[in-house]
Amino acid sequence: MSKNLPKNKYQCAICGGIFNKIRSDEEANKEAEEIWGVENASESDEMVRICDDCFNRRTPEEIEKMGKEYKSINK
Repeated sequence: MSKNLPKNKYQCAICGGIFNKIRSDEEANKEAEEIWGVENASESDEMVRICDDCFNRRTPEEIEKMGKEYKSINK
């Protein structure tokens, strides 16, 4: 994944597309905490960003698994 993007852009970890950030880091952190119970997700090297299209294609089970996998490597 590209680390040399402007602060207002990100690369999706699934499809590889480059997107404009539509949420602030604070909003993204709040969403990650609500969905997975992960605090300060934007500060983690292991928490990747994915675009809305890729996220919305995940089943509820896949979304839950994403959070469990992240938590298992960050104990």
